[in-house]
Amino acid sequence: MSTRILNLPFLSNFRSSETSAAPSKPVTELPQNPLDRFESAPNRLWRRMFTPVGRSQSQQILPQNDLASLYTRLGNLNRESGVEVKTLGSVDDLPIHLIEMRGTSSAAKKNVLICAGVHGNEPSGVSAVFELISELRTKPHLGENFNFYILPCVNPHGFKAGERRNPKDVDLNRAFAIDGGQPEAEIAVVKPFMEKMSFDLVLDLHSALPKRNGYFVLHRSDLDLLKPAMQNFAQDWPVLSNGSKPYKEEAPGICTSKPKGTLKDYLAESGCPHVVTLEAPRAMEFNQRVRGLSRLAGSIIDQFALLNGVKETS
Repeated sequence: MSTRILNLPFLSNFRSSETSAAPSKPVTELPQNPLDRFESAPNRLWRRMFTPVGRSQSQQILPQNDLASLYTRLGNLNRESGVEVKTLGSVDDLPIHLIEMRGTSSAAKKNVLICAGVHGNEPSGVSAVFELISELRTKPHLGENFNFYILPCVNPHGFKAGERRNPKDVDLNRAFAIDGGQPEAEIAVVKPFMEKMSFDLVLDLHSALPKRNGYFVLHRSDLDLLKPAMQNFAQDWPVLSNGSKPYKEEAPGICTSKPKGTLKDYLAESGCPHVVTLEAPRAMEFNQRVRGLSRLAGSIIDQFALLNGVKETS
C-alpha cells in the first residue's frame, strides 16, 4: 500500500515521500501503596527530572484526546532532522500515521515498533509517544543501531471521541488475529505495513483500569528482557502491587494474559520474538502517567539494547 499525506491545513508541512541520589530499593521492597509513595515524594530525583520548566509548545505533554493537537505535533515533528511522518491510510477521512526514525549506522539494525492509541480512551499512550521520541533522540547509540517505527494513534476516531472502541463498536485489540473476512478498517490500514516488516521488539502502549495502583506489562516469554527493565523502572515509578487478576503475575509488574486477537498476540504469532503490552495506572494524574509510561518503554528499549550488545558510549 503506498503512503500519502492527508490534505489538511495543519498537515501542510508533511513530506509526501513513500515509506522508505540514594541507593534504590529493589522491586520486592516496594511499599504496598506505590501510588501514594509516587505522589507524596516531591523532592525525588524523578520529579526534578521530569517536571517541565519553561517548555516550548512542542515540548509540552500532548493534551488528552486532542486530535488537532496530535496532527499539529506530527507536522512539527516531520520537519525535524532524522524523522519522517507518513500516512498509511485513512478511516473516514481521519489519517493513521507512521513515524520513522531510521538508524544511521551502516551495520545491520534491529527494528523496533511502538504502537499507541489502539484504545481511544487511553490517550496516555499517544502522548507518551512524543515523550519517548524526545528521550530516544538524546541517546545516539540507539539512534545509530535501531530503526524505530511508531504508530502514534491506531484508532483515531476512538481517540477523538474518547471511546475505547472504533465507530463500529469493535474493540480493535480483540480483532487483530481474525483470519478470513473483512478486517476492521483501522486494522486494514496498519496490517499491510506490519506484514511487510520484520520486527525484533514491539511495544504497545495502554492504560489500565483505575483500580490498578502501578505500571505493569503483559508478555508471553520475555522475563530475561523484562525483569531487569522493570527493576530499573521501579526505582522511581510505582509498579503494580494490589493484584493482577485476570492476569497471571510472574514477577513484580510482569504478567501474562489470555485474551485472543490482541495486537501483541498477532505480532508474536507472526514471528516477532519480543512483543510487550505496557499498562499505565489510570488513577495517576495524566501528565505524570504519560511520563511514567514513556520511561517504562524507554527502560525496556535500554535493556533490549544491552541484550543486543548496544551500549551507551561515554
